[in-house]
Amino acid sequence: MKRSTLASCFVLLASQLAGGSPAHADELLDACDYVARQVSTFEGGLYRQVPDTFEDEGKIYRGCLVTVVGDRGRVPDGFPPAEAPYPKDGATGASALWRADRQADGPDGTSYRIMRGEVFCLVSGMWDGGDPTEASVVPSPLFLITARCARTQ
Repeated sequence: MKRSTLASCFVLLASQLAGGSPAHADELLDACDYVARQVSTFEGGLYRQVPDTFEDEGKIYRGCLVTVVGDRGRVPDGFPPAEAPYPKDGATGASALWRADRQADGPDGTSYRIMRGEVFCLVSGMWDGGDPTEASVVPSPLFLITARCARTQ
């Protein structure tokens, strides 16, 4: 394949992902990269970032999907890494002007939506939180984090 054809394909893919102008594509790709960097800060996990179409609150969006599978014993900065992109006071997300607009947490996972400009990311983490009534049950060390990012319009 000629370089010019390959470059044209890349530009077309980026614009389709964003559903708009190249500036929007950059904003969306930056969001996908930000979330990916935040949730994959450990060694030995499986990581994948791909284009994706998904539904949120009855609307269909085109954007990206970040998937991370890992072992909680290999997460050096604490578990769960799914909380890393969340914009807490003083955290990277807050200083990068991300804001959260919904969140749910429990012993087996977390789910929240963050927004910045015209882009949002749905982040969810799932893991085995154990059973407090069964001390003999050892929870699985594996976890799954998914993030879907898209433009709001």
